[in-house]
Amino acid sequence: MRTILSIIMALACCAGAWGHEYDYAFAGTPLSEALIRVSKDHPDVSISFIYKELDSYRTSARIDTDDLYEALRQIVGFNPVSVVRKGDRYYIEALQHGRFRYTGQVVDRKDKPIAAATVMLLAHADSSVITYGITDGEGRFDIPCDRTGVLGKFSCVGYETRYEACGSFAVGTVTLKELPIRLHGVSVESDLASLMPDKSIYRPTKRQKNASQTATELLVRMAIPQLKTRLGSSAVSTVSGEPVAMYIDYVPATVDELRMMRTTDVRTVEYLDYPADPRFQGHRHVINFRMVRYEYGGYVKALGTGNFIANSGFVQANARLVRRRMTYDVMGYGYYMSNDHFGADRTETFSLPQPDGEVKHFERTSLTEASKLRRHSYETSARALYTTDNVTANSQIGFGLDDTPHNDNSGSVRYTGNVMAPSEYASVADSRAGNLSYKGYYYFGLPCSSALTASADYSYSHTAQNSRYTEAGMPEILNGARDNTHEGNMTVTYNRSFADRHSLTAHVRGLYEHNRTRYSGSVDALDNSSTTFAQTGASYSFNNPKVRASVGLGWDWMWTALNDNKSYSDFPYLDLSVNYAPDKRNSFGGVFHYSVWPPSANYKSENLIHVSPFLWHTGNPLLKSHRSYDIWLNYTFIPSNRFNMSVYTGAWLVGDRAAFVYEATHEGIIRTIRQPIGGFGHYNSGVNLSTRQLDGKLYLSGNVEWLYVHNGVPYNVDRSCVSYYIQALYYIGGFNFALSYQSASATDNYDCMSGVWTRNKDRFTIQAGWSNAIWNIRVSAQNLQRWNWRSSHDSMASTGYSTSRWVSDASGHAFVQLSATYTFGFGRKVEQGNDISRQGGASSGILK
Repeated sequence: MRTILSIIMALACCAGAWGHEYDYAFAGTPLSEALIRVSKDHPDVSISFIYKELDSYRTSARIDTDDLYEALRQIVGFNPVSVVRKGDRYYIEALQHGRFRYTGQVVDRKDKPIAAATVMLLAHADSSVITYGITDGEGRFDIPCDRTGVLGKFSCVGYETRYEACGSFAVGTVTLKELPIRLHGVSVESDLASLMPDKSIYRPTKRQKNASQTATELLVRMAIPQLKTRLGSSAVSTVSGEPVAMYIDYVPATVDELRMMRTTDVRTVEYLDYPADPRFQGHRHVINFRMVRYEYGGYVKALGTGNFIANSGFVQANARLVRRRMTYDVMGYGYYMSNDHFGADRTETFSLPQPDGEVKHFERTSLTEASKLRRHSYETSARALYTTDNVTANSQIGFGLDDTPHNDNSGSVRYTGNVMAPSEYASVADSRAGNLSYKGYYYFGLPCSSALTASADYSYSHTAQNSRYTEAGMPEILNGARDNTHEGNMTVTYNRSFADRHSLTAHVRGLYEHNRTRYSGSVDALDNSSTTFAQTGASYSFNNPKVRASVGLGWDWMWTALNDNKSYSDFPYLDLSVNYAPDKRNSFGGVFHYSVWPPSANYKSENLIHVSPFLWHTGNPLLKSHRSYDIWLNYTFIPSNRFNMSVYTGAWLVGDRAAFVYEATHEGIIRTIRQPIGGFGHYNSGVNLSTRQLDGKLYLSGNVEWLYVHNGVPYNVDRSCVSYYIQALYYIGGFNFALSYQSASATDNYDCMSGVWTRNKDRFTIQAGWSNAIWNIRVSAQNLQRWNWRSSHDSMASTGYSTSRWVSDASGHAFVQLSATYTFGFGRKVEQGNDISRQGGASSGILK
């Protein structure tokens, strides 16, 4: 700890060695708004200006300088505005004043607006310049001037200059003729990515936004080097596999909210590691979508997806109304699945000690020959959002129903060693779950550069499930469970910034979960469990133009109860992160995270659940939390818009871990849980590459990764795997095309308990789509080279019991997907983003 504090103090002492940096990218921003932003970001400088006089001027400047005077000159640009420096004070003044304004629009002969044309108002007597202005992106001008009877001079490179008497303040439309010899156009392309010590900013292109149906698909097309995304998948993680929290304009977003986002309104995408901003609630890795801001109106968006051959799909719709500072949303969702090819072919190896001292070795092989899966989900939610510059209040309620009337399998069972005669088995299962939830998120900007964020969530779930397993020559196994779960949590975060470089954050979290589970059938029991969790912590962040460092310390408390068994534990956590960005093209980062993880309540059950003829599951009421260590290093390189790269390496280590142990008896195997037991380590390294060619029409990206896993007692295995992923995207007009290939891979699923090693088949995807301002239609085909339903292979080996299982489902089989979105807007405009989502209930406490 002394070393850590010494590093922080050294960084703080070095902070004064660097000057201020002014780094902004404006796009048609009102000049007054740009100056206000600079003033707020740098409260130690004094900038004076008259707000209303600068409202009509706009700037699209890209600022990157350490000199404030130079930054202000670049912001003002060619607008008729002066910048005067007197000592440490800066005065911004519009050169022309007046109660009346000359307005109009400059267009070419095809009625297309001419941006950046110069409009001069001249005196009739001597043609002296009275004042002037520059047209905006729509070719419009708005010039204050109280003099009447002026002469207008309209000019632009590539067009003939035109003079016209201005008889009134409303000039109207002025048409300029093209010159006989046109000058070649100059294409100026802004940076699509900027690396900073506290965040990375990425700007999606128009092609990428128009072709994307959802927010996660937009991330796939942008190929952000710090993220791991795959074509056709909604999963998003860091390249090292860690989860990423999703936000839309600083408000938490779920997968379904991202699905209903209007991607054409995304301005920038920000990626942050260990952000100090309290609105991100202490999440370690964050993606924040910054959206276009609108005034009022509404929209309706519908998204439908159908998977042919796989026979599944969903329909989701969102209606939004914005009125002043309020936003109202209503969302509906429906899902269906009907497939007869789900199941597993399993071979289990048993070594059972007998009373006479012998060990009986045999294999049990079960093959799925028929299956029936039917599932339906229906959910709806409503949301009200209130936003101002200093206040955000988001409240959402949701209700959902998930019904699986059939999850049935039947097939054959074979035994070696003459244990039992060959037989047939049948497994019939059904489940039904309902949930009700509330989510609240609140942000308050306070005086003295401080802020307060609070979130409060509550969910209730009722789950009922039944299963019946029959096998010839064996007693029938019946399992039924009814579970009621209540879960509530609250987080309060306070942040205070000092001198624009130092930030202190403190937070308090609390969680309470109660599970009441009734088992029936082969086992008749009642589990009544509860978990109470509390956490308090504080962090310090330092940020200058090149370095950002943070340290966070905290303490957790946990009280658990299962029937008459009660336990208490408390433990610390520690976060360290540092990021060094010497320029906008290079970034180096390092992270260390230490934490303690509590066990799931359903792993503490003492009930003995009969799973198969020779296998039982039970829990361990004495389970305690286990320690976890994360160490990651990464380097990101973005030399230009044509290329980006990231290299990473890291490890996840678990101490005092709990693991499944298979205890052999003469009757069969009992899977219990022991703690502590052998060590566990997950190590991976890799590189992400992406290139942009043919003027942005072609995007190529790829990833190569090496994984190594050490899984100690009771499994005692070391495994490794090298995998790769390549992707190509091409755009032409309103059409887009995509190809991707994921090689065969293997993983431990970040599961330190089970010892299961999963091998996944390779995957090939092809897409073709078309989009305009309203419709986005796409056809996808996956795995056209494969027409069997086996998708992955699981294996596990331990003393007394081993298993090998082929999993069959729709993910590995060939299928064709048709998806479409339709967006209808009304009113003037509407603030997009933060779309509401389906609301999940609390997790069930049923022992798995």
